Amino acid sequence: MPESGYIYILMNASMPKLLKIGKTTKSPEQRAEELSVSTGVPTPYHVAFQVHVADCDYAERRVHEKLNKHRVSERREFFSAPLKLAIQILDEAEKEMPFQAEIIPKISLEDQQQLDRQAHLENQFRCCQEDALKNDLLAQYRLSILYTIGCGTGQNNEEAVRWLKIAALRGHAEAQVELGERYENGTGITKDLVESFAFYSLAARNQNNNAISKRKKLSFRMTRDEMNQGRTRISAILAQQERFPVDADRSS
Repeated sequence: MPESGYIYILMNASMPKLLKIGKTTKSPEQRAEELSVSTGVPTPYHVAFQVHVADCDYAERRVHEKLNKHRVSERREFFSAPLKLAIQILDEAEKEMPFQAEIIPKISLEDQQQLDRQAHLENQFRCCQEDALKNDLLAQYRLSILYTIGCGTGQNNEEAVRWLKIAALRGHAEAQVELGERYENGTGITKDLVESFAFYSLAARNQNNNAISKRKKLSFRMTRDEMNQGRTRISAILAQQERFPVDADRSS
């Protein structure tokens, strides 16, 4: 008999490059607290994203299968996948088998499931937005993802880029890589190889292998003067981070 429950993404400051993705019939917050009690982890887990599904066993298997190449160990639920990719896959899992709440008379099962799913996503978006406005770095990056894919809100490229810049300027490595890609390809933003080189370089300083590879390929397309401009831009960003944190109401 299928059992409804949650598929969650947990993160831990002691393991910034890993995502713990699993299932629970309790609340994900309660599961995070249980895992944080262990003496094997020096810092607590917190919930980065969650979905409510009709069959959590099946949904978890599907999510793990899609992320299999990012799995650190077959016996552990840890993945080195980008957070944006993991959120998209969980969102797909919820679309496949949305949680069925108590059905209100005169509303079809399909319509009620859609309403429940939308309400859940909108609530998750609001919580993320509140945390982002409180200068939570992870929430700021997550908010850019939610605006990009239209999860819990309408798709809004302007807001997605704004929050992506905030997270990248404050030092979030995945945000720096994504912003570098946007500048390199002109995706929703004016193409600028100097800015792209700068943000790839900042992520590379955080030992992000993807950024290291992308910066190397990009450097072959740049002039010496452009690369020097990129290094100057890096110094400016680092100096800004030392002087003051980037506030949530700034776009650059």
